[in-house]
Amino acid sequence: MEKIKFSRLLPIIFIAVIGISIYLTNLSGNFWFTGWDNLHPEFNFAANIKRSLFSSWQEYQGLGLPAGNGHATEFFRELLLFIISLIVPLQTIRKIYALLMILAGPFGVFFLLKNVFLKDFDHKISLISSFFGAVFYLLHIATVQIFYLPYEAFMTHYGLMPWMIYSVYRYAYKTDRKNLFFLIVIHLLGTAQFYIPPLFIVYGFLLGVILISLIKKVSWQKILTIILLVLLCNLFWILPFLYYSINNIGSQLNAYSNLLYSLDIYLKNVEYGGLIDTLLLKGFLFSFTDQISPQNYGYLMEIWRNYFNNPWTVAFGLSLFSVVIVGIITNVRKKSNYALIILFIIFFSLIAINTFPFRFLNDILRKSSLFDQVFRNPFTKFSNSLLLIESIFFAFGIQALTNLLKKLFKTDFFIYFFMTIIFLLQVIIVLPVWQGNFIYPNLKVAIPKEYFDLFDYFKDQGDGRIANFPQYSPSGWEFYNWGYRGSGFLWYGIEQPILDRAFDVWDKNSENYFWEIYKATYSNDPIQTENVLTKYDVKWLIVDNNVVSGQALDKDKLADLLNKIPDLSLVGTFNNVNVYEFNNATNKEYTSLDRNLPNISPIYQWNDYDTAFAQYKTYVTDDKNVLSSIYYPFRTLFTGRGKNEDGLEITQDSAGFIVFSEKIPASVYGDQLIIPKIDAGEITDYDKNNLLKTSLNIPSFYINDSKINLVKDFTNKETVVNLAPQEEQTIKIVIPKTGGYYSYDSNNDNSYLYEPLKSCDQFQNGKIDKKIVPTGLELISTGNSNCFDISLSWLSQKYGYLILIKNQNLKGRGLFFSLFNNAYNSSDSQNYLNTASDDSYFIIPPRERYGLGYNLHFDNYSLGEETSDNIISHVGVNPIPYRLLTDIKVVKNSYENHPSENLTEGIEVNHPNYFTYSVKTQDINTDSNSTLTLYQSYNSGWIAITNGKILPHVLVNNWANGWKLVKTSSTNSNQPSSDGLVVTIIFWPQYLEFAGLGLLALVIIILLFKEKYGRKT
Repeated sequence: MEKIKFSRLLPIIFIAVIGISIYLTNLSGNFWFTGWDNLHPEFNFAANIKRSLFSSWQEYQGLGLPAGNGHATEFFRELLLFIISLIVPLQTIRKIYALLMILAGPFGVFFLLKNVFLKDFDHKISLISSFFGAVFYLLHIATVQIFYLPYEAFMTHYGLMPWMIYSVYRYAYKTDRKNLFFLIVIHLLGTAQFYIPPLFIVYGFLLGVILISLIKKVSWQKILTIILLVLLCNLFWILPFLYYSINNIGSQLNAYSNLLYSLDIYLKNVEYGGLIDTLLLKGFLFSFTDQISPQNYGYLMEIWRNYFNNPWTVAFGLSLFSVVIVGIITNVRKKSNYALIILFIIFFSLIAINTFPFRFLNDILRKSSLFDQVFRNPFTKFSNSLLLIESIFFAFGIQALTNLLKKLFKTDFFIYFFMTIIFLLQVIIVLPVWQGNFIYPNLKVAIPKEYFDLFDYFKDQGDGRIANFPQYSPSGWEFYNWGYRGSGFLWYGIEQPILDRAFDVWDKNSENYFWEIYKATYSNDPIQTENVLTKYDVKWLIVDNNVVSGQALDKDKLADLLNKIPDLSLVGTFNNVNVYEFNNATNKEYTSLDRNLPNISPIYQWNDYDTAFAQYKTYVTDDKNVLSSIYYPFRTLFTGRGKNEDGLEITQDSAGFIVFSEKIPASVYGDQLIIPKIDAGEITDYDKNNLLKTSLNIPSFYINDSKINLVKDFTNKETVVNLAPQEEQTIKIVIPKTGGYYSYDSNNDNSYLYEPLKSCDQFQNGKIDKKIVPTGLELISTGNSNCFDISLSWLSQKYGYLILIKNQNLKGRGLFFSLFNNAYNSSDSQNYLNTASDDSYFIIPPRERYGLGYNLHFDNYSLGEETSDNIISHVGVNPIPYRLLTDIKVVKNSYENHPSENLTEGIEVNHPNYFTYSVKTQDINTDSNSTLTLYQSYNSGWIAITNGKILPHVLVNNWANGWKLVKTSSTNSNQPSSDGLVVTIIFWPQYLEFAGLGLLALVIIILLFKEKYGRKT
């Protein structure tokens, strides 16, 4: 009897030994396991658990934003980690969680096989087959790819999804309190994988197919109960995420990083979507590169690439997959487990996206832009599920082959020999694992003590937003001189919000902050920098000199810039990390009260310079209730995302002049158009051959086709024009093309046509070609890049410029264009040229007064088998009066320029959690025109209530929430009350999370009571 019990434990012991050996050879040692995408709640458990419990509004992410991920799902995992932290050092917590998932996955597969799929087979063979199925799940290159760059959601998906499926089968076959409790606990712990919500869709699909297959075996009431329980276990995060999806998904779809990189990620998946790679479950990580040093890049999985380039490795991998095929055939012949066969075909098809005939399914699904974005990286979403299904069929294959050997040979020798060969193959296929390559070696770092000192410092500070520096790239990917590389980690130890680029993808206002602060700092402009910090309610700056990048602002230059801001003071130094406090903040707990704020329009989507804030400071935009006092026709000239997305129209007239045009809204008809005094420097043209010879290149101004006559002394006086009261009107500014010194025209300098053929891709070795055609220069690339540069080293950066590029996309991707800033050694913008039009416009704003030179970089980029074929016909660069354009405005005749008054000193604010504020104001009369501002990113979910009434919601500074306050009294509306107003501000979607948790608790109590009562009866 004891021998039988031990034999049952033997597979579990072997699996544990394998898992622990992986841990010991990869994760043991005195280092932090961090980098790439990571979660570190152990840096500050109190703050991170609080964030999960009040997850609907993520206050700590930049300017605040609704939950764009399943943030609440971290709650139960963080509680588990907190318990673990009572036993092990903080440095070990993430390693222990990885070990738990490494072990949990194959254990789950083992019990799922032994107790569900193989329970009716011979006990000994069932045990052996279950063991090999579990080892297949553990020792697989797909598993290596999950843990090589581990993200908590994917680790949890790997470790707990088999248990979740197992718990469903257990409850379906035997409904009792024990199995009910098991199902609920496993699914609650498993919610951590749905931090990435698409994984819930994958799990839901897998679960749905399994439940359909159980219809004939269990009652439909039981199936509905399982569906209800699974939904209830996840409702607390699904409801807030649904709110985000309905109201804010556009921010994610249109985020700059997604526009720039999503297609790259998908094409890398296509590259590894061939038949052999899918059979082996090799994914896009095999072609990923990483920064090895500040100047050099290398393949992320170099060792694994070399290992799988060995034909013997491929042969061994295909041999193991053949056992999966045997398992599938066995089930087809027995007419069983059709659900698993269907799941195998579907998941295989979704990964084999470059394999006939599976690519057709992918092409159909990709026609949905939502599917295309959500599953832009199909390997990470579907490979784990496919691996699980293959592991089950692998066990069936082992069972079938073992039975065959048993029939063919009377002795067990051949069975043991066969098992030894299989086990050796499973070990050999991932042999580099035990050489420390289960985890990317660069994720093993020593975090300097200064960061933990920084965390402690901010624990003693109050609320306030932090701007972190340097800010040099919109990607949000950081490299540190002590080894860290990834999306960041500071916010796990600091509760205060941090304006980091990692959060831009979820909220456009956070991205807008980047464009503004980048322009300000890379223009070396202390006034503009101070305006941006004030506008976005910044209280502290963290300047981390450990961040390394060739494009980062020089630390001495940044320090010099910050020292020129009078309200900024250095308050803390932690070795290479400096903390500044900005003393210009005029708020309390992210709120402020102001009187007589100007009403300015239009609302813009994207900008890098807010003229309205520079001229008026805090302002509101309330087009719904009040006509605008001030209207800027050319409020944003921003094209840093590839084009102007705010309706700006730029054309060339028949004479080749540049025309900026904008329709004027009817709300300002009859008001005054003000053309500011024109800076002579902006319109001075320098002769190319004689810089001492200058002329004024004066723009022409039109309302419709009527030319506006400027005042004679237009460089010292503004021009005021009364607009017609009713006629539809368009303002046009016509700028002559100068051909002067500060310009470029490829018709006059086409030397780039004759540059040698050059590739800018050190990793791909496909074909490139270039040829001169009648319409220009044609660039052709397949699996490579074909690039050239146009140097504009003489252009002064104190002026603004318009770049006009005429191009034609013949096939594949559009031409990649990068504007390189010579003065700062940085890329000011990177975009793919418009493929729907032959004309692309880019506006360079004025930057540093003494900065000199730009470089236009063009790259005909192709990934994998895709061919990119583009023709570039013309490139022109012309100076434009940027400041003049952005300063033009229409002012309402009735507008009285009363200075705004900040009343924040007189309010009391209580901010008990991330979604609630209580503000008590001073007395406000009915004609006071006062605005209560909440400096969180504008969202319709924020509501303000006073005296039982919801206040009118307005936009403040084009990003924050504001509400108009009007004090009314039952006796005399102009008679102030000594009590003032009490305004309650809430983010109401938070109650969706509470509702989900409440329903879960209620249903669990009912089910447990019903079970208990049923037993007694």
